[in-house]
Amino acid sequence: MRPRKPCPLTRVREAADALGCSEQTLKNWRKKGKLKPGIHWRRKDPSASNSPVLYDVDLIEKMLRDTQAYVATPVS
Repeated sequence: MRPRKPCPLTRVREAADALGCSEQTLKNWRKKGKLKPGIHWRRKDPSASNSPVLYDVDLIEKMLRDTQAYVATPVS
């Protein structure tokens, strides 16, 4: 039997701490579409609309780095 790969998804409090933002910021990013469902976040139980949200901190950090690089790129 192969060892299971650890789940990269993190609860909201731990994700906010890791990203250096508030839980409300994560919620706002979700609502504005900055964080994509199924990529950056998902519900613990997808069939329940009130299920806790889990975040992929690594993918969110990559998205933030990519966004900052795009903004910082000078226009010719």
